[in-house]
Amino acid sequence: MTISSQFKRTFIYALGGGVMLLALPAAQADTAPVAPQVNAKSWVLMDYNSGKILAQSNPDARLDPASLSKIMVSYVVGQAIKSGKIKSDDLVSVGNDAWATGNPVLRGSSLMFL
Repeated sequence: MTISSQFKRTFIYALGGGVMLLALPAAQADTAPVAPQVNAKSWVLMDYNSGKILAQSNPDARLDPASLSKIMVSYVVGQAIKSGKIKSDDLVSVGNDAWATGNPVLRGSSLMFL
């Protein structure tokens, strides 16, 4: 075997291997990742930039607010006060159906007051 034919053979193998390596990510891009296993009654994973729902489980279930909801309300109210949209002494009306008193679902739950 001459050096020229050995070089050609090595070049062809290297070129073929390079093409296969370049095609591998393209083949994997079509497969979606497996949805995460979340220990929750309902959850939704959304892309922040596009708003596209990436994964979900029981997304339309009506559930009472949890602690994370209370933290988020606190954050949103704080940002609204900081930006001047509301003031800390503004009055907020709460309907009877939203008030925790007498609501057996909220009995024993933590409450948040603004």
